[in-house]
Amino acid sequence: MASSPQPAVAAHVPLGATSVAAVPTAPRPSSFSGISAYIRSTHITLVVAALLAPAVAFATGEHLGTAITGIFVTALVSVLGGAALFTEAARDRPLSRLWRRPSVTTAWSIVLIAGSAVLAAMTPSVPGAISAAALPVALAFRAVATGSFWTSSLRIVLAAVACILGALMLAGTGETEVVVLTVAVGALLAFAVIGQDTVYALAFEVDDLRSVEAERAVTHERQRFAGDLHDIQGQHLQLLAVEAQLVQRLLDAGRQDDAREHAARLGDIAAAALAEMRSVVHGYRPVSVETEAANAARVLESAGITVRVRTDGHPTLSDGTDRLLGLTIREGITNILRHTQAHRCDLTVRPERRNGRDGIAVVLIDSGPTAPQTGPPGDGLAALERRYTEAGGHLTFTAAGGDGGHLDAWLPLDGRLQ
Repeated sequence: MASSPQPAVAAHVPLGATSVAAVPTAPRPSSFSGISAYIRSTHITLVVAALLAPAVAFATGEHLGTAITGIFVTALVSVLGGAALFTEAARDRPLSRLWRRPSVTTAWSIVLIAGSAVLAAMTPSVPGAISAAALPVALAFRAVATGSFWTSSLRIVLAAVACILGALMLAGTGETEVVVLTVAVGALLAFAVIGQDTVYALAFEVDDLRSVEAERAVTHERQRFAGDLHDIQGQHLQLLAVEAQLVQRLLDAGRQDDAREHAARLGDIAAAALAEMRSVVHGYRPVSVETEAANAARVLESAGITVRVRTDGHPTLSDGTDRLLGLTIREGITNILRHTQAHRCDLTVRPERRNGRDGIAVVLIDSGPTAPQTGPPGDGLAALERRYTEAGGHLTFTAAGGDGGHLDAWLPLDGRLQ
């Protein structure tokens, strides 16, 4: 298998505390591009509608002064609100960092709320302008709503209260119903946009957590393997060093027979070390179809991948066939965890007749997408393919990029692994 770089792990943010302005930049599954385009399109639509709808409504009014004031305030709120939204999507840019300074943020937030109050106060004088004025009000409320979901919601409520009070001071208490209705509609629209943006941010956070859990699962397996190998081989190497020193001392003392005896023991220790190393490499946990399928379900589910396993109906397998198929499942699952961003996986073990021979097949399909190759290719699947060929079977793996990978392995039941 190819090695992959360790992903950067950000500090964990509790679900629900995710900032609605968080815009991830790491590579994502292809499905996220569609979600991202949808979110951006809603923001653009809100800005354009906030700019055009009130301008048209005020321009058709009877009073020129009211029309000019309404169009100017609408343009001001739309431009500032749009700038606030789109600087959220590029927080690493110098202009965005300047725009997001506390003093600057406070200034344009006050201007947005004041402009919203002016528009809400003007709507009674322009028939049919209630729904039109609600759009820039919603944009202003969404722009000032920063931080976590609950913080953003509180900011919208406070902005709505301030807007109502300001609008009533300008329009008079006699227009309370129209003013409150305009601000209420704007606040509801802002809550709707906040909701979709929060879900979008949470989707990225969940994807980050899934990637971290997948890497942790692989790391855990590596650490367990390294620990077993160290425990077994460390003792043997220490014994070899002690025996070698003893042989040297016996030779120096002229005790040839004793030295010969301990030299033979060196060979026994080395043979035992080699046998145990092979045992660790090929069987540091029981390798069989049933155990590896159960382990695959556990590891994939812990990594946030939905897995469907079907192993019923296959005949009793010989030890060699069972082990090789189990190793195939293990290698395939490890590749999915390390080299894909899959969210679904299907594992099937079934009897299958191919080329006129009865056999057993392992089919492993993931939803992808496949991560780009970042290091030298590994030889895990290549080594398995050679073993399958020697046993009279075959193993193929195809990666279709965004459509995931397909591993197909087949062994004859009358092969040379009986």
